Amino acid sequence: MHLPPVYIFSTSERTKDLCVYSYEKLGFSDIIVIEGESTFREKYLQFANHASNSSHDFFVRADADQVAFSGILEMVKQCDLNKPCWTEGKYFDYFMNRRRGGTPHIIPKKAVSILADDNACMPDSKKPETDFAKHLRANDLVSFLHSDFLTSLHEYEQFPSKVCNSFLNRLKRGHTYLYDLEYIQKNIPEHYLVALQHAINIFNSRDFDNADNMYYADFSALDASFPCIEKNQIDEIYNKLKNVYDALIK
Repeated sequence: MHLPPVYIFSTSERTKDLCVYSYEKLGFSDIIVIEGESTFREKYLQFANHASNSSHDFFVRADADQVAFSGILEMVKQCDLNKPCWTEGKYFDYFMNRRRGGTPHIIPKKAVSILADDNACMPDSKKPETDFAKHLRANDLVSFLHSDFLTSLHEYEQFPSKVCNSFLNRLKRGHTYLYDLEYIQKNIPEHYLVALQHAINIFNSRDFDNADNMYYADFSALDASFPCIEKNQIDEIYNKLKNVYDALIK
């Protein structure tokens, strides 16, 4: 089976190296991490410019707050056997305690080439990738496929600051209905409860200037006593999460 390049978007997630490791464990060898404080849209344009000059027909577009497992291989197999299309599987979210459609995505070369040629196809919005996909779909430029394969675990082992940012962006999109608040109160550790409440406080006070964009603020103070994942811990944490994943797909 042909394994395409993997592009991982990272903004200092605690799980960046764990994410890379998860793809390596699956056999992927061409892994490109696009990281730094640039916006999501800027990272996406960097991905499009790089991938559009590649000899590959399709790519995996992933985020560093996810840990990938065998379901992504099943999605790649689908694209390898058929005409590549924009394919979305399901991830399991730690805080929502549910499956959701989303990244990692398989993106055909045609899509990134269109964006590389015309950056205006992707607005600087709350959901740039979704709006770009809507543009492609509306103009019948690329085929889309929704798959039930469970590809990854989302927000596990994350920095509280990243959890805060993610939840704040969902508050701005009006997506709080996705969360089971009773489950969170009973099962989520205190450091994450503090991060979620911090996001709620900021949202309620409207103490931000980026309501119409997908930007990330610096909440690193929430991580003051939260350790990074050391290299010698990655395999142990990966195996712990693989047990979670295996239980979900039984």
